[in-house]
Parts: sequence; C-alpha cells; structure tokens
Amino acid sequence: MSALELTEEWFESDVVRAAIGAVAVHGATLGPMSAGAGYTLMHNWLNRGGPGHARVEGGIGR
Repeated sequence: MSALELTEEWFESDVVRAAIGAVAVHGATLGPMSAGAGYTLMHNWLNRGGPGHARVEGGIGR
C-alpha cells in the first residue's frame, strides 16, 4: 500500500494528507505513491514518538 492510498483512506483534507505523507518520504528513496511507502509512513511515525513509544525520564540507570 502506498502512503497516498493510506492517507486518502483515512484523511479528507489535502493539507493533512500532505503533512502526513511527508513523514513517509523523509529519509527514504520512495515517493508517496511507491508500493511500501505506507509501511515507511507507519514506521517513521511510530519512531518519532507515536503511541506506545515512551522513554524513562532520567534514563534507565544502572
């Protein structure tokens, strides 16, 4: 699934789709219509602090 297909399925606003689609192509050699860009979008978004992504305040210590 491409990032374009994913964002068209979930969002109505072109502005929102463009902003989210930019995350899909950040640091990749894929365009938003490339197969697999939807995976790249989810991977990049989750690694930027999406749900379930937390860090222990002050580090884990020893």
